[in-house]
Amino acid sequence: MALTQSFDVEFDDALLDLEGWKNPRYAGSKLTAAKINEYTAGDTTYGLNPVITNKTTALYIGNTLIGAEEEDEQYVYIKNHSYVDINRILLIDPYTDEVTIIDDSQEEFEPFHRFITTDLPTGGSFNIKLLDFAVQNSLKGPYHVKMNKGWLLRTLKYTPYYSQSDGGAGDNLFFISEPGSAKLMEFIFLSKTTSNTTKGYGPSYISSSITRNKYVDEYYPLSSSTTFMETDPIHSPKPTWQGVSHFIISGTQHLGANIDKNYEMHLTLHEGSYDFAPGMNDERSISTFEIDKRAIHSNKGSSTMDIYPSSIALKGSGVDKRFTPTFSSSHDSFNTYNLDVGASSTVSYATKDIYTKGELTPTGSYSGSYSYELSWLDRSHTLISNIDKESELYDGIGEKGFVIIPEQTDTRIKDNIDYYLEKAGLITKTVTIKSPPRGR
Repeated sequence: MALTQSFDVEFDDALLDLEGWKNPRYAGSKLTAAKINEYTAGDTTYGLNPVITNKTTALYIGNTLIGAEEEDEQYVYIKNHSYVDINRILLIDPYTDEVTIIDDSQEEFEPFHRFITTDLPTGGSFNIKLLDFAVQNSLKGPYHVKMNKGWLLRTLKYTPYYSQSDGGAGDNLFFISEPGSAKLMEFIFLSKTTSNTTKGYGPSYISSSITRNKYVDEYYPLSSSTTFMETDPIHSPKPTWQGVSHFIISGTQHLGANIDKNYEMHLTLHEGSYDFAPGMNDERSISTFEIDKRAIHSNKGSSTMDIYPSSIALKGSGVDKRFTPTFSSSHDSFNTYNLDVGASSTVSYATKDIYTKGELTPTGSYSGSYSYELSWLDRSHTLISNIDKESELYDGIGEKGFVIIPEQTDTRIKDNIDYYLEKAGLITKTVTIKSPPRGR
């Protein structure tokens, strides 16, 4: 029978507070970081090196880039931006130089799209290069990914219009939020151009328009009981206040709320030119907000809308800040605001911050370009980015398309882009590899 010895060991708890004990085990070896792949002041790391690195070995190929300033009128207007469509992914092994091309036509949507959203996240940056070297351009970069979910299909476009023939009514439109509360943000749009009183408030829909698409065709034209167009001696025909309200609330928003359909709606203000979240470079930077399908407001163009405005619920609350404006509440905001809509009632928005607004009175002057568009998201492998096609790609993109290089691309690939593009058969230029892979 084998014998073993037993020992009693006493540990001095006071050692746990000694620097000589803590530093090698925890305090001196703990690293902290604010960002991946980047050193930020205040990080605990070695020198100025990033604490965590996450490099990609994928390049993204496309052959469709459409300017968002109405190069194609079926898409929402976004000033100085473009829709960038990706249809292939080039996977590279920097150790063996092996390259593999994945085509979206041969892959399921979700796995292919996951590559894109991982390497090109909203707010992330990238560089872009044309594959046809003969096409002149002024691309600079880096550019930012403002959205990575697909095309924004124009549905309802509204542009302010003023005319004394409309009773001198001002276009009262404003976007409000309630910071610190659990309530959703709302986009308020007044419903009626004129009322039976001497005071007429609300937008004139003369200049508004509906664009048909595969989503709109599910609910428009509206029922015959709703008059969308009316006859006007000067502008004939023109949309009615009730018809537009029905279209937005009864048709568009309620279709978006259908739980059996994974539809997504967006609201874009100011032609996408107003940055509601400086420095974030996400959807808010192009004045775009997702409509929340969980909260459908009840006003549908009924007679009560002679008095009360209608609203669209947007994603964002005091809890989830990803969708809310980030600038100071003192910017274009009011602690209280009362809207007198006639002799019968006053609508009050007390303690709410109004982040952006249109003209508040029918007699006041109007400044700026207040417009908005409602859109359906057509899911695809498409980015919205701050590429100004008109000034940077004045000769187009050529027949070969372009390559997108994510900001976190592995340095060995970044330094030898042309080598790997040639190896994949995407360009014919002969190049010499700059940084040979390890082991060669």
